[in-house]
Order: sequence, then C-alpha cells, then structure tokens
Amino acid sequence: MVHLVVPIGGADMPVVISLLNSYSGVAAAATGFLIDNNGLIISGSLVGASGLILTNIMCKGMNRSLANVIFGAVGLEVASSDGSQKEMNIKSYSTTEAAMIMDAAEKIIIVPGYGLAVAKAQHVAREVADTLEAKGKKVLYGIHPVAGRMPGHMNVLLAEADVSYDLLKDLDEINPEFEDCDVALILGANDVVNPAARHDQSSPIYGMPILDVDKSRTVIINKRSMNPGFAGIQNELFGYDNSIMEFKDALENLTELDDQAVVDTLESLEGEFKLKSTNVAKYIRNLEHTLEGIKEVESKMHQKRALLEKKIGHMREYLRHNLEKSGVKKIDSPEISISIQKNPYKVVITNEKKIPAEFVDSKATETINKEKLKEALKSGIEIPGCELVQENRLTIK
Repeated sequence: MVHLVVPIGGADMPVVISLLNSYSGVAAAATGFLIDNNGLIISGSLVGASGLILTNIMCKGMNRSLANVIFGAVGLEVASSDGSQKEMNIKSYSTTEAAMIMDAAEKIIIVPGYGLAVAKAQHVAREVADTLEAKGKKVLYGIHPVAGRMPGHMNVLLAEADVSYDLLKDLDEINPEFEDCDVALILGANDVVNPAARHDQSSPIYGMPILDVDKSRTVIINKRSMNPGFAGIQNELFGYDNSIMEFKDALENLTELDDQAVVDTLESLEGEFKLKSTNVAKYIRNLEHTLEGIKEVESKMHQKRALLEKKIGHMREYLRHNLEKSGVKKIDSPEISISIQKNPYKVVITNEKKIPAEFVDSKATETINKEKLKEALKSGIEIPGCELVQENRLTIK
C-alpha cells in the first residue's frame, strides 16, 4: 500500500487520502466478516462506499481517471522547479484601493479556497457580501468541486457562516457569469483558478476544469505570499493585466475591506435613511451572530471581537439617532423588526455632597441608596445633587 502512494504528490494527494479512507472501510468490513461482527460489516461498508464515491467525485472534478491519479506518476522523474519560474509583472494593491474598485463594481463573484478555511474568515466574508448587497450590488460565490481539501469543503464552510445556498454556484453554473463580472475576489484559492490548466500541456493540472476568473474585468487575489498551491506550480493568473494582489491574511484583509465598506455605506445612508434602516439592522444582527461565533476561538480573536463590539455599538447608536431624528418609532418588514423603546429609569449622581443624609445608608461608608433615591424621584420629589434619567434604546428582532 505504501509503495502504491509514494509516487503520488501535489494536487493528487486529497484523492489518495479519500481512497485510503475507502480502503480502511473495506478492511473494517472484511474484519467484520472474519469475526462475525455485524457492526463492523455495516460501518465498514458505509465508510468504504462513501470514500469511493468521494474519490470518484474528486477525479471528475480534476477531469482525470483514478488509474491516472494512482499510476500516472510511476516511473516519471521529478523535475526541479528551480529556475523554471516565469517572470511575471505582479501588481500589489492596498486594501483601500481594492475597496474603491469593489465600490465601483456592480457584479462581484467571491471564489473561496483553502486559504479562507485556514484563516477562519468565512463569517467576515459573509459580512463583506452583506455590506455589498446592502449597497445594491450582486454578489455570488463560485465553488470549485475540489476547492479546499475535499468536495463540499467550501459549501460546508460558507453554510456555517449562514450564506444562502442559492448564492453558491458550482463550476458549470458560475463560469458563464464571469463573462460580465466586474470583480472576481479570490480568497485563498490557487490551482482551481490557474489558466495553465487550459493550455499548458506540461502542467500537472492540464485538463482540470477551472473557474474562469481571468475572464472578469478585474481579479483581486488575496494571498499571504507568492507560494504555490497544492500542485506545487506557479499560477500564471497572478501576472495577468487584469489581476491585482493583496498580500495579507484573509481574515485581516476582509476585516479591513468590511470596515471600509461600512464607512462608505454609512455615508451613503444620509438622506435616504428610512429606506436603508432594515439593511443596517440586518447587518447589526449579522455582526452579533459573528461575535457569538468568535467566542469559540476567543483567545486568538480577542482583537477582532473588540473591533466587532465597537462596530456594533457605533451602528446601533447611528441607527437609533437617525430613527429618533426622523420621528420613526418602529419599522416592520418580513425579515426584521426595528423599534425604539424606553430604557428603565436610572439615577445619575451630579453632586454627592448635596445628597440628603436620609438617602445615605451609612455615614462611615457614605453608601448612597440609589433605589431609595429612584423611588423618591419617580414620586415627583426634587432631590438636590441627582436626577432621574430614562434614555431610548434600539431593539432589533
């Protein structure tokens, strides 16, 4: 078994892992027959069948047969990549410049890859998409069958972030969309967007169906470095005239993109606030949902959580202030309800020295009994050194 998989490497490794997983199921089922254990027979058969189905799907996604994957590299010499890299004109852009390009676009296709999964940036990717949609832009997701480490990896990742399944388009559905796409945003994908698969017969990925992102007007590629993907080859897309690079971690880059988009959205909301209130409230709710998810990895995401809490506070205050200014008390829609309600009364101490002694519990500690003060103020009694305050609060359901 070891000798069978030794020559296999690069982009074929996920297929081999899936096949070995199938073998483990077959071995378990065979063991079940030997020791007359129905549990092993059933579970082994399920694992073996699912692994074989998964392997077949991955082979179809790469347009290759299983025999070619397993035996294609046997007897071949491993070529050194030193000195074989083509020179490319790489254009590196800042996040602000990329945000300006996306702000001018009408149709944007997000292409997730393994880099998105490593950065755990699926929630922020959805935030960016929600912000763009709130500005009237069309946002789709292009999913390659073997993006990530197994078929469905990106689907599961984006489903975790509550991305609508209707927005997830597979290879055959999304490729025609690139023809009139303004911006293709690539988040950690590499081999599955490499145009060499279409024309370079010496490439190990030649013949593999790819996402035609290079046909978009602008391609924004988010990568941490120029390192090759799983296939171990250079991606010629990086040097195309319509391609620009952002060398950052996906989470950091998307967070900055989202912050810039939020600023632009808030500015555009002036003058048409009532029409956009529902979108702002939905955005706040999504941020709060993201915040809950971040608690699971709080040790690594403390800074991100603080930024989200601050952003939610600003957005809530902005929404409450504009609703009050416009005289709107409640907005109902099929998706979300926004209302302004009164907070409970609270006592604000303006001058402790003026508080009468009857409201101080102990002269030694000089502890002021705020509950006693509150009851007296609510009954209409004027007490120096304090006042009763009741503010409005924003409720989103």
